[in-house]
Amino acid sequence: MSSSKRCSEVAVIEHTELSPPPYRSPCAMLKCADVANDLEDGILKARCSGAEIVFADKMANSTVTFAKPTEPSDGDSKGGSKASTRTSRSNTTAGKSAQQGSDKGGDKGKGGGKGNGQRNGDPPNVGKLLQTPVNVKCDLPDMALGARELCCYFPHQSQWAEYLIRLIRNGWKLKDIAKAQLFHRGELNVANLTKRYNALRHQILVAGRDHYNNEDWTTTRWQAASHADSQPFSAPPASGNFLDLYGVSDWTPLRGQTATGGYATFEHIRQGVDVTREPTGEDAGVFTRTVQWVFANHGVAWRRAHSIDEVPSIAAAQNIQPTNEAQTTATWDQNALDRLSTNVLEPTS
Repeated sequence: MSSSKRCSEVAVIEHTELSPPPYRSPCAMLKCADVANDLEDGILKARCSGAEIVFADKMANSTVTFAKPTEPSDGDSKGGSKASTRTSRSNTTAGKSAQQGSDKGGDKGKGGGKGNGQRNGDPPNVGKLLQTPVNVKCDLPDMALGARELCCYFPHQSQWAEYLIRLIRNGWKLKDIAKAQLFHRGELNVANLTKRYNALRHQILVAGRDHYNNEDWTTTRWQAASHADSQPFSAPPASGNFLDLYGVSDWTPLRGQTATGGYATFEHIRQGVDVTREPTGEDAGVFTRTVQWVFANHGVAWRRAHSIDEVPSIAAAQNIQPTNEAQTTATWDQNALDRLSTNVLEPTS
């Protein structure tokens, strides 16, 4: 990143020197970071820090800080407002500036419906969403996972292209994904849904362009071109085993995310999840029911010492079988969306 830029307009950020790929948009990240509070795509990390947004470029090992856009006062909005002045500065150590903000207060996001001194009409102060030790670098288990299981236990793996591509091709909209992710953690309200939806809008562009190596890729063009990957599941795969449609073992993070976080422990996988809102019925696949069995039969010490890559072997030992839809249909994801739409209402506050 450049170490001497001073920006008076947001558009100037586009001229800041960044690590490849060239289609990365710091302006888009600035907007999303302002909404999502903390955003990471493998090469760039954006974090809100008080009145500033800090970009950490992992490849260049540097940071650049921008002042958050200042909202006009009620008086300014009536008579036309002046563009706010934004400055940038760099720091040669990537970790230093990016950790200046405080994440205290509202971390769990459960009390996100009430305001905190904002102007009338402002969204509530909802804090940071989807807190979990299962970060974007954590590996997925070698097995089939249902759409609701992905949303419940692995919300941050939506930065991986295959995650969003699979759900979108089977009828899910980004807002559906955001709704499911927030519902399973007891954080679903209007303000949180807007924040998460905006973050996913950024994630699908970054992940899709990385996955297809095409800087012009968008979901609209992808679907309009009837790309093979954009078609809903309608038949078993070449193996003849429907479960292979829902396997996640070959999914990969973005290029640049070469480090692996390993597998989450059983103790970690449920942290942040509202256990009264875990997947149920046909949406509760082998993974969900095995995790529930582990919590019912093992204490904290065991759960801290064992990780989710053991789920397939535990499930086999306990004869925990896939759901009927997972084993016999190509519509498990599509049916999961229908159940979400029927059983989880849109928030009104």
